[in-house]
Amino acid sequence: MSGAEAEMHDATGLDDASFALLNAVHLKRMVGEADLAALLGTSQEDIAARLAPWVESGYVMALSAGVMLMPEGTAAVHAHYHARYAGLRGQPSLGDWYTRFETLNTRFIAALTRWQQQGQDDDTLFRALEIVEALVKALDALTPLVPRYADYQRRFNAAIDAIEQGDADLLVNPRRDSAHNIWFEFHEDVLCVLGRPRDTT
Repeated sequence: MSGAEAEMHDATGLDDASFALLNAVHLKRMVGEADLAALLGTSQEDIAARLAPWVESGYVMALSAGVMLMPEGTAAVHAHYHARYAGLRGQPSLGDWYTRFETLNTRFIAALTRWQQQGQDDDTLFRALEIVEALVKALDALTPLVPRYADYQRRFNAAIDAIEQGDADLLVNPRRDSAHNIWFEFHEDVLCVLGRPRDTT
């Protein structure tokens, strides 16, 4: 661990591996150990062992449906975002990128609304996938600044490939790693990087 990384660990209480774990819980709100293992590329046993001290410390609550962050855990995740990304927040290019993302987000929400309310037709599915593919391409501009965003690209591409092979359920299913779930998590993530609250109006 470098000196800078050690200082970050001291300041936030999280190293990168702990942040990856707690941030996954943060973004998913409630998540099972098996889903965390798949998301982080490890075993369920490893996830259980890594979660145990956070449950004991009160950062994470374990329920029958999965695990969720307690206020202390959320505060630690937000502190890590601030420590890691505060230097990016003043860069005009990042704000400009997010403004362009908002346009994609509006189009994506409209496509999903049409898919769910007006019938699951091929044209709507094609339009939704076009928007997801546009975000995957747009993320190329962010991955040099936030390298872990390459994982969103990987997850989006996996969902796109499955949908194109006939598994349209992966567009919006809330219980799978669907395009909608990945999009929601990324939106929350990039807002945390920017230090902006989600607009709930």
